[in-house]
Amino acid sequence: MNNLIRDLTRSTFLASASIALLASGHSYAQAADSVDDADTAEIKAAELDVIATDAAEEEVATLDAVIVTGVRGSIIDSIEQKRLAAGFIDAISAEDLGRFPDLNISEALQRVPGVTLFRNNTGDGQSINLRGLGPEFTRVVINELTGTNNGTSGRFGGDFGSVGGGFNFEILASELFDNVVVKKTPTAGDTEGGLAGIISLTTPKAFDREGFNLSTSAQAQTSETAEKTTPRAALVMSQNWDDKLGITASIAYSDAAFKSDSNGGISARPLMAAATPALRANATPAQLSALVPQTINYQVDVEDRRTLGLTGGIQYRPNDLLEFTIDGIYAEIDSERFFTRADAPPESGILSIGNDSIVGGVLTSGTLGTVQQRIASNDLSGTEKFNQISTKIDITPNDRWQITPMLGYSRRETDRTGHLLSFARGNTATGLPARFPVSYQINGPFIEFSTPGTDYSAASNPEEFFINVFLLRPTQDKDDELSAKLDVTRHFDNSALSRVNFGARLSSREIDRRSFEARIQSATASTDLRRLPTLGDALVVNPFNINGAPARFPNTIITADPQRILSLYLPNGYNFSSHFTPITGPLSNVNIDGAAINGAVLRILQANAATRTFNGTEDTVALYADSTFELDKLLVNAGLRYIDTRQTSSGYSVGNNISTAKTVENDYQRFLPTITARYNVNGDLIVRGAYSRTLSRPTLFDLRVAETFSGIDASGGSGSAGNPALQPFTSDNLDVGVEWYFAEEGLVAINAFHKSIDGLIVSGTVTENRTFESQVTRLDVTAPIIFRVPVNGDESTINGIELLAQSRFNFLPGPLSNMGGIFNYTFASSDAAFEEGDDAAISHGLPGLSRNSFNVILYYDDGKLDARLSYAWRERFTQSLAGSFGVPEFQQDYGQLDLSANYSITDNLTMQFQVLNLTSERLEIVSVQNIPHTTTQLDRRWFLGARYQF
Repeated sequence: MNNLIRDLTRSTFLASASIALLASGHSYAQAADSVDDADTAEIKAAELDVIATDAAEEEVATLDAVIVTGVRGSIIDSIEQKRLAAGFIDAISAEDLGRFPDLNISEALQRVPGVTLFRNNTGDGQSINLRGLGPEFTRVVINELTGTNNGTSGRFGGDFGSVGGGFNFEILASELFDNVVVKKTPTAGDTEGGLAGIISLTTPKAFDREGFNLSTSAQAQTSETAEKTTPRAALVMSQNWDDKLGITASIAYSDAAFKSDSNGGISARPLMAAATPALRANATPAQLSALVPQTINYQVDVEDRRTLGLTGGIQYRPNDLLEFTIDGIYAEIDSERFFTRADAPPESGILSIGNDSIVGGVLTSGTLGTVQQRIASNDLSGTEKFNQISTKIDITPNDRWQITPMLGYSRRETDRTGHLLSFARGNTATGLPARFPVSYQINGPFIEFSTPGTDYSAASNPEEFFINVFLLRPTQDKDDELSAKLDVTRHFDNSALSRVNFGARLSSREIDRRSFEARIQSATASTDLRRLPTLGDALVVNPFNINGAPARFPNTIITADPQRILSLYLPNGYNFSSHFTPITGPLSNVNIDGAAINGAVLRILQANAATRTFNGTEDTVALYADSTFELDKLLVNAGLRYIDTRQTSSGYSVGNNISTAKTVENDYQRFLPTITARYNVNGDLIVRGAYSRTLSRPTLFDLRVAETFSGIDASGGSGSAGNPALQPFTSDNLDVGVEWYFAEEGLVAINAFHKSIDGLIVSGTVTENRTFESQVTRLDVTAPIIFRVPVNGDESTINGIELLAQSRFNFLPGPLSNMGGIFNYTFASSDAAFEEGDDAAISHGLPGLSRNSFNVILYYDDGKLDARLSYAWRERFTQSLAGSFGVPEFQQDYGQLDLSANYSITDNLTMQFQVLNLTSERLEIVSVQNIPHTTTQLDRRWFLGARYQF
């Protein structure tokens, strides 16, 4: 608690100092102000107390008229949305039609205080954390409908992906949207489910603009590491016929290439876990307890991704009493991701140790004997589709009543094909697998390693890498939701009570996963592997480079073309569709005779189809009512939401090779009160406060009845299981803030927030013995499996401070007055932590929580040229409490610098230029005791193109 008070005090001091600095700059600016109003967005004046009655709506207040011009127009619009809202929100608006500030919605969201970004393997923004809570705690709403998702792990989450959790933004092109609102305090009318907050995305509406508008853009995007240039294009149009009938349509297409190179050791465990009985008898206690990286490797990730997005909308207003709105979205990703891992994994069967150096309980260098040598070729291809349609009717019988019924449907489905084709180094004289000693040394964020006879580069002999384990894991996911709601508003005149809202929402959601596993392997343990296709029969050589890596690292990595390998081992192909349906009763590993070449066998693992297939439904009825009061300068909105949720989880329980279908039901009811207050001290200073109770449900993936695991040999392995007994969890939230709007583009805001979370679902571990086939001997072995299991935790708290400061630098002389800056900083701390080590207690907090994060944006806009330099940084955070082998993983501090610029050649034609990851940063993930887990060289990407608008 003392540390928390110290950190909060320090953060408050920094915030106060920033306010003083901005205030002094503002005073000077007033003395030398020479703002050119023609260069800024023109906003029709509106008194706050007139618009206040609309501020507590589900969507933020709409300005009477907005003319957006460049970066500064977008900033002014965002400031006004924040100013006029009743609660705590931040907004990002398009600079113009089809011109959102970032190429990726999640990349844009990281500019908001309290938002941090989670990046995928290739460095692309994928999902977000809000106020220290992971993606599954934030509800994403698109045109007022919940956005269905494919899980927090992205397209290639595999069997351990948290299906039903957070929203993946990769599928949505930014050109399809013109406004994003981050709502941190809800009203009773907001759909529940966002314990951390709500992200509301809006596509363009025809009635927001006059007449005909069209924007088209085309860019060449270059992946520097992948050495590919590919196209990106978009077209957005709207037509408004006198506010009676309006249509909008848009299309966005991108063909992107990604590449990243990495090195590391994955998780770290004591040498004891992988030691043979002989080594345990001869090694010292210090050696056996020393931590050793488990999978020392080089890895290359390459992805080709094609994204298509379409939106359409119709607005029809036959008279002043009725308005009809229909919105639709279709988005699709077609992706081929290929990655190879060349490794020497000391994860099992270690016979000896020598030349060892132990520092702080970590085996920082040494020679281990003996270790398997592997080349793993992975092909992870998939198609993901997202579609959504909604229809809404606004009925306004008179000035006092507004009735809005709405019906919507959202669906997201993914079809993945995952191939893990692992080759192991063998004895070319006998045609049998072989193991060799490996020497390694931890060198800062890297792990150098060597083994006699190969370095995994193009100089290696691919013919000595034989078939090891070929795993085929196709997966199909579906998430859809049908919802209907009715909102009713009653306005009052000449009364402190200005408005009453009430309504109801019914929704039915279903998540379905189907998956199984097939294997191709040698027919017997004594098969001469030289007679089967080797790595050399489908050799691929990949360039390899990481900035700052040791000179002894190879500059090429060998691997195999996965499609070529499959065509060699399954010469006639094979249709796996019939195996998606699990069976009940006795299970076995079924060999498909004649499918594989002589000397190999295709095997279907029936148990895996059972443990990896499940279905869940969630039906909810919600009722709400709230009231808005206006007392001079004070606006208060208070309300209550009631929900009744019924969940059903179906799957298969597998024990002793017997599969049993199982269904578990659960239901609960909750009351969710909210109250927000906004006090206008004067025209520029606003004080806000809010209390709310928010809720997030356990994902249907967490509630599944199935389990899945993998093992290596007698040393055991890891697995994942669901927990049908999970309960929902809620958070009591307090927010207080002060905002000073000292200029049209100037704002300083400080928000403090507190969340008290009850029953937070965290990752627990349970160790149980399971029987599985050894990857080394191919014989059945019984060994301990460390299962990751979701459990309801104790009460937890999150405390934080958010600082936002932005201003145009109009006190500077000449052209420099067209510059401006935006700075935001977030401090967040949680008592949900664990201690690492006996000597130093390090608080890691919740997965995804960075104690400190900030964003800095420097922009220039003179009406002809607008440019923006953006830097986003977040402190080290816990990425997973139980990663590989159940060991925690942490992402180190990371900052990224991006640049974008637009130059108007004519009033209609603009040249565009953008660079992502300008300084070619590395992303570093570590295991316990800061042992390198994965150090990844992220790509630098360039964009050059043009935009035409009329």
